Amino acid sequence: MIGYGIAQPVTCTESIEVNLVLWFDISTSSMHRRLTIQVSRGIDAYWYSRHRRKISKYCLDYFNGLCDSISYLYVWNTSMTDKIPQAPKPFTKKQLEIVEKALKIIAEKGVNSLTIKTLAQELQLTEGAIYRHFTSKDEIICAIITIYRIKSNKILEGLKKEKSSYLEKIEKFFMDRINLFIGHPSISSVILSNDLYNFNEEVKKNLQETIKEHQKILKDFILKGQKNLEIKKDINARYSFLIIFGSLRMLVNQWLQSGYQLNLKAEGTELWITIRALIEQKE
Repeated sequence: MIGYGIAQPVTCTESIEVNLVLWFDISTSSMHRRLTIQVSRGIDAYWYSRHRRKISKYCLDYFNGLCDSISYLYVWNTSMTDKIPQAPKPFTKKQLEIVEKALKIIAEKGVNSLTIKTLAQELQLTEGAIYRHFTSKDEIICAIITIYRIKSNKILEGLKKEKSSYLEKIEKFFMDRINLFIGHPSISSVILSNDLYNFNEEVKKNLQETIKEHQKILKDFILKGQKNLEIKKDINARYSFLIIFGSLRMLVNQWLQSGYQLNLKAEGTELWITIRALIEQKE
């Protein structure tokens, strides 16, 4: 093997392209490899930052194993989507229309009332037309959770960059949840529903990962707030998180059970004032 070769790109997802460049150094009789990962502008930056190392390691292991077993200086196109974490894909206009109608059904009748049949009737489409965009009801629920997750992560990433106190960052996220649920009541019906745990593993996994992501960032805010003497140090960060967002969950559930009659904005504001009084470090 003398000369220089360029591997064909291997597409891992719609937003990531992996290239392997191989060349043979005649002077040292050695093979060299260079792996590059090209990320498109549309990919979710938070997702990629979390999974970058895992993607790189898998790609290197994949190419090393492949190059050890063949004698040619090229790699054919193949799918690696079953081995690496998937980025949130952008939704089509039709998918968003279906999701919006699904949220309407959930808001009116509850999450268990959502079926492909009722969706098709609401949209005046055939069930087959729905299946062209989503493979199942569970996938639609996953789409709702993903949309919530992306919106929430965007808010949290913005708060991380803000030059405000950590207690203020927590307050802003708390009140943002209140405003989000008021503007989109059906999202709270999905996110806070215990019935989600009766769905498939993908739905449960998506929801659990969303909660863990939020918990990790918000616990970091709490710990840094304690370090800056904004939040009491004698309260465990994990329990502080549970006090803040467990109370919010209970209030939103009361709001849902009241048929949206409870003034969530006013009650949420009062709840935060009470929580702040409990956790804030007084000078």
